[in-house]
Amino acid sequence: MTQQGERAIDVINAVSRFEYFTAKKATSLTGMSRSYVSFILGLMHKFGAITVVGKIGGTVKYQVSRNAIQIIENNFTEIFKQSHCVRGNEPLGTGMVIVDRANVNGMGNPLLRKLDTLLSGVRV
Repeated sequence: MTQQGERAIDVINAVSRFEYFTAKKATSLTGMSRSYVSFILGLMHKFGAITVVGKIGGTVKYQVSRNAIQIIENNFTEIFKQSHCVRGNEPLGTGMVIVDRANVNGMGNPLLRKLDTLLSGVRV
């Protein structure tokens, strides 16, 4: 078993006494980082060691399966890598627009544009 499997068993031992748990609760009980616990929980959910009980406001609630430790011992035989978000497929021209002047038609706050036109005589 890999170190990830040992960490997964640590998470299971910490949260198995609860009816359901969240990633935040598992993080506080184990002392691991939230991103690492979320990654381990995702792997355990994929293998069936934990199940999703519900979702409230974007917070996922998990429940430990009866044979979770056996599932972890069978499936965590190799090291899994965390995938990182890649933003490479965005079309060109999206994002922040840089302009030469502050008073460009159709851009900016209307109040600030009006103030800019009123102050243009003072700036000269």
